Amino acid sequence: MVLILLQKLLIGIYRSAPSESAVHPGLSKPERKVAMFKALIEQHNQVHNQVGWYANRVGVSHAHLNQVCQKYSGRTALGLINGFLLDEAKRHVIFADLRIVAVPDHLGFSDSTYFNKLFKKHTGITPGKYRQHFRE
Repeated sequence: MVLILLQKLLIGIYRSAPSESAVHPGLSKPERKVAMFKALIEQHNQVHNQVGWYANRVGVSHAHLNQVCQKYSGRTALGLINGFLLDEAKRHVIFADLRIVAVPDHLGFSDSTYFNKLFKKHTGITPGKYRQHFRE
């Protein structure tokens, strides 16, 4: 009896949850997939997951996720992930009251050298110089 009641409760919860098209009205199915992907990136911003991890949660293959991201955003899935991480890094470097050496750790980077190389590759300057430039 308890199992039947639990099953009815779960079915009711499932049916009351908004559908994918209700969450992203007016978007085509591929555009909704890209929106879901971007939302997942934001939700898991301190964990560095592979593109396949996100694709699995969106319900598409790695290749298909790359294809729709390229078509609807002009960037690959990895490019969107790295872009989001870089934007977060810039915000932390400029506005957070963290020491520069603490920023990579706060963003989930296990290797601060990799963080510094990635940051410099995309901005042209080190995180320290970036902070200095925007705080002057």
